[in-house]
Amino acid sequence: RLLRKLGAVKSKNERGQIVYRLPHEPAPPTISSQLSSLLIDVVANETTIIVNTSPGSAQLIARVLDYHKKDLHILGCIAGDDAIFIAPRSVAEIADVLVAIRKLLFA
Repeated sequence: RLLRKLGAVKSKNERGQIVYRLPHEPAPPTISSQLSSLLIDVVANETTIIVNTSPGSAQLIARVLDYHKKDLHILGCIAGDDAIFIAPRSVAEIADVLVAIRKLLFA
């Protein structure tokens, strides 16, 4: 049970023996975990904001961002598997938009 809680998976080593290993990617979140546990980082440049998430979580978080797009002053999001590209309404306000997104997601 402890190995399962740690996220260890069974795999074969170079000799063909069954061993337990920790996965290279972060363990998938549990149902009771908060939204912020799915986030890795939120970064921006002069024109675009990018949210990096756990694998498979980007579409869920992008849906939350799109739902609040008027309050966040964004045009919309494009989500992949583990990254979200966010288009701000105005690049002149990108610093304020970045703060608002971080406040929403990491609350």
